[in-house]
Amino acid sequence: KHFLLLPSSIRIGRKEQQEPSQLQIIDGYSSSCSLLLDVIPSDKGCLFKLTVKHATNPVYVNSSEIAVNNSVYLNFDDVIIMGKTKLTFKKQKKS
Repeated sequence: KHFLLLPSSIRIGRKEQQEPSQLQIIDGYSSSCSLLLDVIPSDKGCLFKLTVKHATNPVYVNSSEIAVNNSVYLNFDDVIIMGKTKLTFKKQKKS
């Protein structure tokens, strides 16, 4: 699946009724609100800051583990692994 990211803060995590994430993952190995993705407008487009919020299992960006409450700025083609789910951060292709 593909998700369009607009300037905002986006919660990413396991599908759950009590604390729903905007981007819901069906994966029992990820937390309900594992990640926060801040899409920050800048002079040259947007910056994408990923913060690990509540992760019972490790979260990886390009095979580097990101600890809870730590952040990393994403680059296109980065791979995010949370639980058994693998997300690839891609630039939108122009139509």
